[in-house]
Amino acid sequence: MGNAGGILSCCVNDHKVETKLTAVAPQRKLRPLLCDLEAQFAQYAGSDKQLDEQELTDIWIKASREKFGDLTPEDEAIIRQSTKEYFKVMDIDKSGKVTYEEFVAAMLGGHEDASHLTQLRKELNAKMKNDPAHLQRLVNQFHQWDKNGDGYITKDELQEHLVQLQEMAMTDGKVDKSEKRSIDEARKMMEEVFAEADVDMDGRVDLWEVMAYMLGRKKQSVELLLYDISKGMAAKLGPLLLGKSAEAVHTGVLVYGSEYWYGGKVFRSNPPCRKQFGEPLKNPWGIQLEQSEAMPELPVVRLGYTFVTHEEFLQWLRAGVQERYTGLHTYDLLSHSCNHFSNEVCTFLLGQGIPEKIFELQKTFLSGPIVALRPFLNRYLGGFAHHDKDLDENLMSKVQGDEIEGGQVESIKDELLGAGDVVLVEGIDSIHGAVLATILKEENGKCEIKYFDPTENRIETMPNVPLSKCKKTTS
Repeated sequence: MGNAGGILSCCVNDHKVETKLTAVAPQRKLRPLLCDLEAQFAQYAGSDKQLDEQELTDIWIKASREKFGDLTPEDEAIIRQSTKEYFKVMDIDKSGKVTYEEFVAAMLGGHEDASHLTQLRKELNAKMKNDPAHLQRLVNQFHQWDKNGDGYITKDELQEHLVQLQEMAMTDGKVDKSEKRSIDEARKMMEEVFAEADVDMDGRVDLWEVMAYMLGRKKQSVELLLYDISKGMAAKLGPLLLGKSAEAVHTGVLVYGSEYWYGGKVFRSNPPCRKQFGEPLKNPWGIQLEQSEAMPELPVVRLGYTFVTHEEFLQWLRAGVQERYTGLHTYDLLSHSCNHFSNEVCTFLLGQGIPEKIFELQKTFLSGPIVALRPFLNRYLGGFAHHDKDLDENLMSKVQGDEIEGGQVESIKDELLGAGDVVLVEGIDSIHGAVLATILKEENGKCEIKYFDPTENRIETMPNVPLSKCKKTTS
């Protein structure tokens, strides 16, 4: 499923009942494969097979000129200053040169909009500082497993590697300690890696998943709880208003042992939210839901697994989500509802959204007499933030610091920012990662910035950037 046309047609025609709810197709993974990393490094590095700041600057300036023509002196200055910031991240041993292993640690995940990838790179950097050969061994080991060099390893490739190790070990008729250790390691990978590291469940693992697994990260199940927000009224009124039965579905994301949902602000509750919505649905649309892996007594839609830690998830909510989901006026059934919040959360954690079927209620409101109920439902579903006394305990407002406190966002640096200042900008949906930018103008808490996008080799401008997303640089 996942076809929007199919969803719309089911609102007016008889249709075959699906037997399972599945998430929408994953977004294309932007993380570079191992072979891509090698190609980039070979392109960027000089004859000494190491990268210095000037070489990277020259290449980015050249690429920008070839793609977009002449650059202004100001554009070149932005690229040079951006290179300096990127180099601070890449050059772990502060030698002024970047090795392939340092390059891998810095670039891995660098093209994705997720703060947890930055945190994982920091963990890799910390490992390398304590054990400089750690990442090199990891990359070399991955090379040995990846027989066809496509940047992924499969069970068949691991089995082939295991057979090769056994054959090599027996050439002299005995197996020494080193050979036995290699065989045991490969066998352990066969038994564990696809159970623990294959978070997107595609039957193969990439370098990113292997690194996260070997750094000790544990995968977390991500599941969806469904509720009938109309207490059965939608099913009764649907045939009268729409000519077919309908169910008005509220969703909450079950992850890290809590239920995250939106109802005028972001809530974290002990699942399920019976006081607000009643019992979770067991067979919406005639589809029997599965038992929760985390809490077997609950019926859920199983969506997949994530390596994102709870702390990283909360940081993401603080930085770019909670402010947008605060206030009764922000709730809208068609464009900014509990299901849109759940979709954002799941896309961040998994790279894929919730099943399209769940948006059926919103789609039916696009036409017909039921549209008259939209203002009422917006007030009802978005009004939980103003009636905390009627709620089960909201864990989001219980703990200071570690958790999120009622709509507050981090303030910007103490010193005022203004036109001409160089700032570090992060937490913007359309910008990949963090970028160095120049403020062109500032007004009413927002600014227009100019920055260099290394993924496109171009200078970009962006208006209406909140000052809360800008941090003064020390350079």
